[in-house]
Amino acid sequence: MESAGDRIYALFDGRKKASLSALSLALLASQKMVWPQLQAGYDALDSRLERRLDAGELAVVLQCNPQRIVSTGADIDPGAIQARPCFLCPANRPAAQQAIVYHRPFLVLCNPFPIVPRHFTVAHREHRPQSLHSVLPTFLQLARDFHPDYAVLYNGPQSGASAPDHLHLQVLPTAAIPALNEGRGNLIKVIEIDGISLFKKIDGVRTALLVEGTEAKNIVALIRKLIRAMQSVQPSPTERLASLQQVEPMLNLFCLYGEGRWRVMLFPRRRHRPDAYYKSGADQLLVSPGAVDMGGLLVLPRQVDYDRLDAALLMKIFQDVSLDETSIDKIVAAV
Repeated sequence: MESAGDRIYALFDGRKKASLSALSLALLASQKMVWPQLQAGYDALDSRLERRLDAGELAVVLQCNPQRIVSTGADIDPGAIQARPCFLCPANRPAAQQAIVYHRPFLVLCNPFPIVPRHFTVAHREHRPQSLHSVLPTFLQLARDFHPDYAVLYNGPQSGASAPDHLHLQVLPTAAIPALNEGRGNLIKVIEIDGISLFKKIDGVRTALLVEGTEAKNIVALIRKLIRAMQSVQPSPTERLASLQQVEPMLNLFCLYGEGRWRVMLFPRRRHRPDAYYKSGADQLLVSPGAVDMGGLLVLPRQVDYDRLDAALLMKIFQDVSLDETSIDKIVAAV
């Protein structure tokens, strides 16, 4: 049932010939004409700065994007979250913001603070906590419905989600994320089970797990096994989020679909923010990695940080927030 607060642009249930990507692009074009904040966000994006930075095996694209200070500097302390209106709930969204209803429980929305052109948020229509367990099947289905040009991402409640109290995913072009466009170098196959392959990937200090296969239910089952294994290995952030009833380990994921196969890239996390985030004065780096950053597009809202970031600082950032290879091997062994 649609509510007046949803402000519906279109419905998508997979039965019509129109693709979800085409429908979302139409929504974006329409929204830019009637929603000044969104147009301003894309105008600001046009003036972003970008440069490539290599640090041994680790290579990223740095982006200076001042409007992303809203997300980078977000206070995710439970008290602060409970004190502010949820910006993903219909009652609190801008009056001009419209949505595509996606298989009834979810809404596809244009992100007013885009990191790249064609940046969408997919939010649950009910206010419920960010939880990978509850959204995994939708995560895969959304990647298939948005293919072939888009990837879906999930930020854990303590790993980059600026709204950990409201279940949501994000969608952006696959071409924008360096890690999704690299070759298969540094991939080591560690498991083959039920037609699903599990690889580990080590790029210097950044670690990842890659799940590939053709059966969605088997991929979901393996990822849930990985989550259980991670809970026994990773430092737990659950104490700080007890009031939000979050229990999952720290992680970020991407999912993309093509040629009949899903690829899910999972970044297990050790910490939410690097040491430099908490320093003061000239020693501070205002960087708060989420999935996009772990995927190799490091977003910096301040130009001073963009200008001075070098290979050594880059390595330290990823070392601070990434799980080490020994821990990755323990996770794999526990699956």
